[in-house]
Amino acid sequence: MTYSLRTVDKRSAKILPLPIRKTFIANVVRDQASALHPYGALVVAPLAQAAGVPHATPRLVYVRPGEAHFDQYEEKLSDRLYMLEEKYNDQRAISGEIAGAHDIVGPNKMLNHRYEENDHFIDQLAFARARLLDLLIGDWDRHVGQWEWAEYKENGEHLYRPIPKDRDNAFYRFGGGLFSWLFSRKWAIRKFESFTADYKDVKALMINSEFFDARAMPHVTGEQFDSLAHVLQKEISDQVIEQAVRQLPKEVYLLQRKELASQLKSRRDKLDEAAREFYEILSVRVLVVGTDKEDRFEVKRMAGGDTEVVVRRKSDKVVMYRRVFLPAETKEIVLHGLAENDIFWVRGEADKGIQIKIVGGRGQDEIYDTSEVQGWGKKTWVYDTPRETKLEGGPETKDKTSRKPEVNFFDREGYRR
Repeated sequence: MTYSLRTVDKRSAKILPLPIRKTFIANVVRDQASALHPYGALVVAPLAQAAGVPHATPRLVYVRPGEAHFDQYEEKLSDRLYMLEEKYNDQRAISGEIAGAHDIVGPNKMLNHRYEENDHFIDQLAFARARLLDLLIGDWDRHVGQWEWAEYKENGEHLYRPIPKDRDNAFYRFGGGLFSWLFSRKWAIRKFESFTADYKDVKALMINSEFFDARAMPHVTGEQFDSLAHVLQKEISDQVIEQAVRQLPKEVYLLQRKELASQLKSRRDKLDEAAREFYEILSVRVLVVGTDKEDRFEVKRMAGGDTEVVVRRKSDKVVMYRRVFLPAETKEIVLHGLAENDIFWVRGEADKGIQIKIVGGRGQDEIYDTSEVQGWGKKTWVYDTPRETKLEGGPETKDKTSRKPEVNFFDREGYRR
């Protein structure tokens, strides 16, 4: 096992260039740093334990002045308070809740494996559970780099389960001063959502994680979100919350125990409502992404506007993805074929329909659209390069093929967020 030593005192203004360290911008940065709860990670660990989400268990340590063991870093690191916590970054950390894992990998390696191979999958329900815990504690900064992934080998497949890290923004309180109040408005920097007893803006808690949420949970339905929320409401009992808050240093506990426990209980009780809103935001536009192997995408439009999407491996016809989308929830489904020779079938008749965008990707793709939807506007848009694409369209097909290779671009690692 390896460990990290993370300072409790966050002095973010030091990262600014010298010319602006004495300007109002530095004040805004200090405001943001002061919004962090310095001991929040201590409270998160027991909550994650109860929720069944893998986690580090940090503890406070003080490095004494003149500590010789730091050698050349002694002057820089001594006489400061730190969080000492486990790092889940390689096989040495496989123990406890993830004892059955084969390996631990970073997010970019996980995503590359997921898209390059057709036997590598994300445990989407496990990720959804972890994201609901993020909602509960108000952690708005869950971007790609905030996760490690435990890799399991099950029934000949590779399955990745999330390990959250870096809880600096749990119980974040922003908006007390003039600058922070202005910057936290929806029309300014909306993502700075302050932790309160209510979920004032679920969307704000999703902004930094938008890229990863779209790729790691396209399979999870509203009913599954509801079920996960109800389970967490039972698992995170009043007793669990009280014990979690007790992890704060004594002096801080005496100051905050009532307010923080009360806010957590309130958010726990409303988690099902927040989970439903979370799901509804996710479901407006859904990515369904294939692999660099040969895949088959099947879209069936049904009466009433429901739309079934199935993705199969062409090699053995095993279903890798299946979900029925509802027009009241979803406005657009984007299918990405990535590499190799993929097949897309769109069929069925409906009185209304969800917009389908097909991005064929590299390879000699075949796209067939025989669907019919009443009303104005074409509901199947096709993006690919025309040279190697076989397109047999119908009344719903809009040909958006282009000679420009970027028509097939798919962001695998978040470079264009």
